[in-house]
Amino acid sequence: MPEVPGGSAVDVIAAVAFLLFVLSIVSAAVTELISSAFNWRGKMLRQAIGRLLGEDRAAALYASPRLALLHGPRGRLPSYIPAAALDGEEGAEYFDDLMSRVSGWYKRRVQWTVLAVALAGCVALNADPFALGNRFLKDEAIKQAVITRAGKANAPAGGDPVAATARQVDAVAELELPFGWAPVNRPHGASEWLGKLLGWLVAAVSIPLGASFWFDVLSRISRQRATGRREGVREDETRRPIDRDDPGAAGAT
Repeated sequence: MPEVPGGSAVDVIAAVAFLLFVLSIVSAAVTELISSAFNWRGKMLRQAIGRLLGEDRAAALYASPRLALLHGPRGRLPSYIPAAALDGEEGAEYFDDLMSRVSGWYKRRVQWTVLAVALAGCVALNADPFALGNRFLKDEAIKQAVITRAGKANAPAGGDPVAATARQVDAVAELELPFGWAPVNRPHGASEWLGKLLGWLVAAVSIPLGASFWFDVLSRISRQRATGRREGVREDETRRPIDRDDPGAAGAT
């Protein structure tokens, strides 16, 4: 393996990025399950239609045969209705703008939910990136195990979010990382608790950046570790400086 600029610091960043990548997948999957269970999309669309048409007309629209077919099991509200459903209704010309607004509302709720889930998860797992980074610097075996697993990480894709999350969690569990509330991981004293709280907050704020973001970070670091050069630096710029007064350097350009 060629020498990497940054040495151990780069490896620690890669290890912490891998953990944030996994936690991002977990948080996104949990948020998706919550959103589906509470039918957020359908309920937010129903509220928007009610604002646009008024509650009485909106109720009549949702009870119409055309929209009744779109309802899910146990009266689950549809998360999308075609523009044709508003034909003849006042406000049909605002339908596209309405759908855009509903999408924006939904995304903001999801972002806040991911943040809340991430913070709760970090506290429950005692996932402190500062403590983990410090452990990686001291324990070469654990750091290298995480680095190896990070190199095999897969970008999130479609499919069953529960199954994808379970695979990532199993991968982390196999590494025996310093997670959890074992006595060795517990803070002692007010200063350590404040440091732990700061670590949770940093991790929780970083997780909503998304699994794709942290996967890209891992990919960049993996390429850097593979080449031994910083990205964007030409190969000839990594050579040893030449002493032009040295007779042995004759012919150097």
